Amino acid sequence: MTETLSNDHLKQFLENTPLYTWAEFGKPHVNRLSLLIRQVDVYCDVCKQLRPFLDIRSSGGAGRGHAVEELKSGETHLSFSCVSCMQQHIHYYLQQVVTEDTIQIQKFGELPRQRLPRNRDNRLTVRPFLRWFDR
Repeated sequence: MTETLSNDHLKQFLENTPLYTWAEFGKPHVNRLSLLIRQVDVYCDVCKQLRPFLDIRSSGGAGRGHAVEELKSGETHLSFSCVSCMQQHIHYYLQQVVTEDTIQIQKFGELPRQRLPRNRDNRLTVRPFLRWFDR
């Protein structure tokens, strides 16, 4: 059984999931209108530390008497700004597939991209490979 999609699941997905990875969640009992969340915590290149980034765009809102549509399959763009410096921004691009019981999400874009962790042990495995070219 998959876990029901929540804002915490979305936050963890955005912060930690590599590009082009699918995640599947159970559809919430209450219709979710979008994949928008308020905050992610990522490294800010300007502040040089992990900072909260907020979605500072106007969320609008449905006026009285207007029909509110539920989340549908398609693409979503999320944009966040560092709360400290307001100079660093991060953008996520998601694809969602909504069925009767589940919501599948794939992160297919992230700007700026997350830094790849360096593995200092790689030089030990690459060195023999590079020696082959010295022949």
